[in-house]
Amino acid sequence: MNSSEGSTAGILGGTFNPIHVGHLIIAEEIRIKCNLRKILFIPSAYPPHKGIREVAPARLRWEMVCLAIQDNPHFQASAIEIEREGLSYTVDTLTQLRDLWGQKVQIYLIIGADEAIDVSTWKEPDRVFALCTVLVASRPGFDLQAIDSGWRRKMKLVTVPQIEISSTAIRRRVKEGKEIRYLVPQPVEKFIHEKKLYLNK
Repeated sequence: MNSSEGSTAGILGGTFNPIHVGHLIIAEEIRIKCNLRKILFIPSAYPPHKGIREVAPARLRWEMVCLAIQDNPHFQASAIEIEREGLSYTVDTLTQLRDLWGQKVQIYLIIGADEAIDVSTWKEPDRVFALCTVLVASRPGFDLQAIDSGWRRKMKLVTVPQIEISSTAIRRRVKEGKEIRYLVPQPVEKFIHEKKLYLNK
């Protein structure tokens, strides 16, 4: 990404196991509402809060992200966490991006409302907030009061379309032989079937 004066980058990290249309809709809505120049999708290599057996190989998840965003010029994918050894901690990724981009790029970290509740369990949460602005995407039935007030004051809530699609449900449908058309972009659907992903998950 060009680090020219005034650049803005939204960071959307996650397991993306697999990426689905809900991720894309939320990313585009936040990009528009917050006037962000780019959204950088960052698949985690070894998510610290999930068992490795539950997750498809990182490189395959990366390929699915690339396929999903290929038709949007405002979306980019980064393999920064896959290329870095060890568990995928947000603070390490933000530090690496800040070193890469310098101070001219304003970084916005996009998280779900459910993730916002668990901020205190993150590695170095204070440093995360020092490195970026945290944007919280609204979710159905979520009560903002569930977030610790100290952290809540540092966050910005963004209302987004409520798309009730989950990667867990998609994996289950694949395993059960059910259609996932329209839940994931067509190239991702084709990739999942070609690679025979999630059949034993």
